[in-house]
Formats: sequence, C-alpha cells, structure tokens
Amino acid sequence: MARVVMHRDQIREFMSSPQVYDMLEHHTTRIRGNCEAFAPVGKTGAYKRSFFTHAGKDRRGYAVGYVGSTDPAAAHIEWGTRYSLTGPTPDHHTMASAFWASALP
Repeated sequence: MARVVMHRDQIREFMSSPQVYDMLEHHTTRIRGNCEAFAPVGKTGAYKRSFFTHAGKDRRGYAVGYVGSTDPAAAHIEWGTRYSLTGPTPDHHTMASAFWASALP
C-alpha cells in the first residue's frame, strides 16, 4: 500500500488546477441532469426547469461546484410540508437522490 504525503501548498495548487474545475463542471452537470430527470412535474413543470450549476472558486481560491434551484417552492418540494393550507405534501429529496445516483459508477 502506497502512502501519499502532500504539503498544504501542493493541495492548494491541486485544488485550483484546471483539471479539478473540469471534473467539478462534469459532475455538477451530471447531477443537474439527474435532478431534472428525478424532479416531480407539477402543473407547470417550473421546478424541473429551475436547476442551475456553477463551478468556480470560493473565497480562498479553492474549486467548488454548486447545484441549486431557483424555484421558490424548492424547499417544500425537497423536504415536504406538514402544515400547509392545501394539506401536507410528501418530501421528494430530488437533489439528494440525484447526487447519490451521480456518485455511483
């Protein structure tokens, strides 16, 4: 078994390399595709069309990738509601399911 030891500067250099950005962009796009495939389609389909991705740098310069939704009802769709005026709605966990489906080979 090999042991790899990296200095903090080497990790910082690796985490800001173009290869890491390409990998993050690939994975965030894959997760977004799964979100769109798994999303429940209501009357308008707005939630399914609201997913976005972003791959870039955080404040420290490290590569980060985001997958999100611009739909105002996203939290209610993800986690469900218990005390809604129209009654409780089930939780769908669309983004978590998409993430785990994308993580599998």
